[in-house]
Amino acid sequence: RLIYEDSQGQFWFGTRSGYLYRYDQSLKVVHTLKIKDDIPICMIEDRKKRLWLGVRKKGLMISTNNGKSFSQVDLGETVNSVYDLLIDRKNRLWAASFQKGFFVADLNATNLKFEHIPFEIINHNYIRVIHQDHTGLIWAGTNEGILVFNPDDLLKDHRHFINFRFDLRDPNSLSNNEVKAICEDSKGNLWFG
Repeated sequence: RLIYEDSQGQFWFGTRSGYLYRYDQSLKVVHTLKIKDDIPICMIEDRKKRLWLGVRKKGLMISTNNGKSFSQVDLGETVNSVYDLLIDRKNRLWAASFQKGFFVADLNATNLKFEHIPFEIINHNYIRVIHQDHTGLIWAGTNEGILVFNPDDLLKDHRHFINFRFDLRDPNSLSNNEVKAICEDSKGNLWFG
């Protein structure tokens, strides 16, 4: 599930067996790491060259040594799976969990502290994918459709979002509530899968 290209042009691949492989630009394996008792799901690199790794059982991990090792991040409460990661325009890290909503930290802060953003409707807390569009809005694919919000507004009020769902009476609605992929094309159109 994990495929990521870092700022040095190296490729990272995560496997179901818990391995994390790093390839150079010629696609030669340069590093292999076993994530003990876990499965790597997603990765993102911040401005300080730290690698953040979402995993299936331990939530979120971080590497400050170019991926040679990862340590678990304290999100303030127990989180099993982090399915996607996003660093927004204001350099905040959004960890999309698959049970507990979002966990957000300001990467500009000296001491990182994650804020938990749960949703009242339980299926909104099962977030599979997150994307910030060209206007700054964040779109999240959940088990109950798509959530869209201005990140500043959601941080002030956790109920400040719009939910797009499948509606049998509306042929222009989503065809299914379970959204696993979001992509924005060069014209600013969003595609959901």
